[in-house]
Amino acid sequence: MRSTVWREVAESPNLTGIAGPRVRFQCLDANHKHVVLGANTGSLYVFARTRADGPSPFGPDADAPEGPLRFMTVVSPPRQPSDDAAKDDPADDARTPQSAFASRSRGVSPAIRRIKLSPRGDRCAIAYATGVLNVVEFRPGVERRGGSPKVIVQIPKAHVTADVTWLEWSPDGTRLLSGDDKGRVGVTEFSKGAVVANTLALGSPVAQASFSASGLMAALCTNEAVDLLSVPTGVHPKVGSKPREGPYGGCFHVLARDAAPDGATPRNSGEGESEWMLAARPGRRLWVAEAWLEGGEGARGEPRSAVAATLKPDVPKGSRAPGAPEPRPGAKSRKWEFGRLHPLGPTCVLSVAERALAVVEVCGGSLLEWCPLGEPGSVGIAAGVASAAAVDARAFLLAAPEHGG
Repeated sequence: MRSTVWREVAESPNLTGIAGPRVRFQCLDANHKHVVLGANTGSLYVFARTRADGPSPFGPDADAPEGPLRFMTVVSPPRQPSDDAAKDDPADDARTPQSAFASRSRGVSPAIRRIKLSPRGDRCAIAYATGVLNVVEFRPGVERRGGSPKVIVQIPKAHVTADVTWLEWSPDGTRLLSGDDKGRVGVTEFSKGAVVANTLALGSPVAQASFSASGLMAALCTNEAVDLLSVPTGVHPKVGSKPREGPYGGCFHVLARDAAPDGATPRNSGEGESEWMLAARPGRRLWVAEAWLEGGEGARGEPRSAVAATLKPDVPKGSRAPGAPEPRPGAKSRKWEFGRLHPLGPTCVLSVAERALAVVEVCGGSLLEWCPLGEPGSVGIAAGVASAAAVDARAFLLAAPEHGG
């Protein structure tokens, strides 16, 4: 039985009919109820998930198939910072909406680059092309169509002049990680009505960030290495000892320890509880790494890590993503590579790279199925993935705007 089934839940002509011909969707996120698309106009388009009629291709005990998205509302952008720095309110990295917008006038709204819904689904982090980051209330069943959301906080300076490449909420929704192409990582904490924002410098573009289940550690993946961040202290040593040039991916997973071969010995001496992650090196290898906080009081120990195994899975014959051309006799597919890793259901991760899309079974690190991307003549998803979001055992993929996204 195949490990994946493709379903088109929103066709390009339907999206054009809803948003208009000039709107281009740049990114998406999803939760159990909604799929949200960020547009080049600065607006959010909110859709409700539905279930399709008929049995699941995975058997009678599986959930009903995903149905077409149902349009709910469009949320207009809040006001943005002015181009004149002298008009901007003072210098805090994180601001309340009152101070952030007191002296600004509405202008042309910048495009949305990244969006991320909070675990409870009541907030949405929005990164704009200007580098400004807003966290807004997300109430799609309450907000008036076309209205602007309430801005909880604006972070105008952490990513100024940069392109935000990743957003990630902690499991409890109290912290937000934001990374950019200049190698900066913003750590924003929401606690008891106060907001604290700090910025770390990694020195290499950020490809991905992933919190551990406890929320005390995070994997920061760049174009050179993976850093293990102690969230309470901001200390972030590197994982592994052989950096390579190219984007790394990584995520914590409850079964990651089981991916290590039998006989791999944990390195943690028992001072702190270990959490396990998978890290994708540039190319065809996966690290299985143990991570823990050592010493210190409470959660303020030093971050420690150890690579328990390096896996190089066998690569089966590739399958075809939607929009892939018919294979030509004798033609060679693009080289396989790992990319950003998204937990997918209880036992798998989804790997999204420029040249390939794959479902990886965590235990043993085996490839269940993969599809080459960017082959000549490809359109839609097969031409490239602009944005991806995984919810339980389902993944939502957005084709790049130039390929019908």
